[in-house]
Amino acid sequence: YIMKKIFFCFLMTIISFSQSWIYKEDGNAFDGNYKFAAVEGKGSDFPYNNPILYIRKFDNGEPEFFLTGAGFFSYSRPIVLFNFDDEDNIYKSIDNGYSADGDAIFFNELDISFYEMFKKIKNGNKLFIRVQNENGKNDIEFSLSGSSKAVNFVIDRELFEQLKQESLDEQPDDQESFLDIINEVVVIESDVEIEEELEIEDIDTEDEEEIEFEEEEEVD
Repeated sequence: YIMKKIFFCFLMTIISFSQSWIYKEDGNAFDGNYKFAAVEGKGSDFPYNNPILYIRKFDNGEPEFFLTGAGFFSYSRPIVLFNFDDEDNIYKSIDNGYSADGDAIFFNELDISFYEMFKKIKNGNKLFIRVQNENGKNDIEFSLSGSSKAVNFVIDRELFEQLKQESLDEQPDDQESFLDIINEVVVIESDVEIEEELEIEDIDTEDEEEIEFEEEEEVD
């Protein structure tokens, strides 16, 4: 119920700011204070053609990244794709949460870090989001004009650096596994070289023994 009230307040606030990023600080006695940045988009699936994208953070909480008004998702679990400025890369939300009324999709995990996602939102011109399930798809376009100031209001420099460090901390596992593979290959190649050298030494030793034997026969 409280979550629905928060969404309702968001919607009432953002209606007068169509296609422009807004940012605001709010809160209540039960949930505490929070900051949010939001923008209304243009969807392709009536009546869900005015979805709203949010970045929100409660005091002492983690940043939340979610979408409302893009469809009804109480029973279906959509695929959500992201694209910036018609670039070649398409990103995907790989773990989603949903509000009780089925209106909001919370992006819990993406196939890129939240640091990279928020950085792209701040620096890009347009963000395209496709929400697709068995009932159809909704292609949504968001303007990123003014997004940098709005995102910075919610995610300050210190938190942004923290997200950056977290994204860097996630990388070494892949690098270590890659280095482990290289080291294994090097070890295998080294073992093969040593075996080949030993075989050559054995052949040379046998040849020397044959030569010595032949010399002994000649002496006799």
